[in-house]
Amino acid sequence: MTDPKKLLNVPAEVLSLASDPPLIRPGRITCREDGFCDVQLDHDEPGFKQGMSVIVDAGEASELRVVGTIGEVQGTLLRVESGRVVRRDKRIFPRMFGGIRLRYLVTDPSQVASWMEGSAVDSDGWREPDPFMDFSGSGLKFEDGEHCKAGDTLLMELSIPATEGSFRATASVVRVIPISEEEREHAERDPGAPIPTHEIAVHFLELPSEAVEALMAFTLRVQGALI
Repeated sequence: MTDPKKLLNVPAEVLSLASDPPLIRPGRITCREDGFCDVQLDHDEPGFKQGMSVIVDAGEASELRVVGTIGEVQGTLLRVESGRVVRRDKRIFPRMFGGIRLRYLVTDPSQVASWMEGSAVDSDGWREPDPFMDFSGSGLKFEDGEHCKAGDTLLMELSIPATEGSFRATASVVRVIPISEEEREHAERDPGAPIPTHEIAVHFLELPSEAVEALMAFTLRVQGALI
């Protein structure tokens, strides 16, 4: 793992879950002393305050994610007291499990633009799988019946914990894998709920930036990265 003291003017993102919506802002991090790092933001951000818990992610330049507290704010410069340093997941958006309420519809690609512009789609083909699923900022993996196949385009509506309303998105089905009978028998289900037969993995094609931030914030809450 890279030594945090060797981070000199490295591109990074500063994340704070104390704000609503969460703050995710670009900048550059330099760590010269034990326990302290300076983050020069690309732009002024009045939402960052002294005493606020933050995560500084140095991206591909490092395997580090610095978890700490803002000790001082001087314009676009943040003085961060690093509480701990953790290994960064190599993906930008680490994959976690959590409750994402999802409604999806297999569609023709020609409907994608109108859906993202806010048009209603009247169909009896909408599906609502169990909300406990594998999620990240780049896609989802959930369980349902075999109602789609690899390569299909989906219209989606997502409800993410700690956010109001829902987000529209589109996705492409990456794979559809049967669930073994043994796994189906031992899975805990609500009484009367249909038993899923397949795992469905999808990759987002279009996802609003607000939804990306909400998913990142939910990911970090699930990880317990902030203390």
